[in-house]
Amino acid sequence: MSAILEPREADESVVASEAANSILQEFDSSCRRFLDWERKVMILGRPTDAQKEHHRLKLRWLMQFARQFLALVEDPACPNEAAAKALNWLLWRLNQSWQTIYNPVPEAEFQRIVSEVFPDNEPSNSHFNRGEGEKAKAAVPAALQTLARQIRRQADQAPEEKPSPRG
Repeated sequence: MSAILEPREADESVVASEAANSILQEFDSSCRRFLDWERKVMILGRPTDAQKEHHRLKLRWLMQFARQFLALVEDPACPNEAAAKALNWLLWRLNQSWQTIYNPVPEAEFQRIVSEVFPDNEPSNSHFNRGEGEKAKAAVPAALQTLARQIRRQADQAPEEKPSPRG
């Protein structure tokens, strides 16, 4: 029975590696579910104050866990390059969420980007300033959603690949 309780050294490293991969896969799944929820509620929806607070706290915790996991897999005693690459991407993505929501682009920069992306909405040739009421009000959320999708696509394409934490 003591042989079962005392695995050989090689077996210990395999078990530890499998456990670490399992934890990292679960963390990766949790982050992706959170980011899906964030897109639906925080970016495309109209979040309540409670949802905003939940988002802020959960994002802060996920970023902290990602930093801690990254420190573990980058440890020279037991490096895991594939997991480090995946965690670096995930931490980058979580940081992008934080910057987008809690450190947004200044209004002047936002207006410059909107005018570049939607040149037909310039004040001189747009229905936004012609008092067309409901039509103008309806166009703004659609334009912002389009802009949000374009920004997300660019953010998703920033790293060359999105590796899985499997090592």
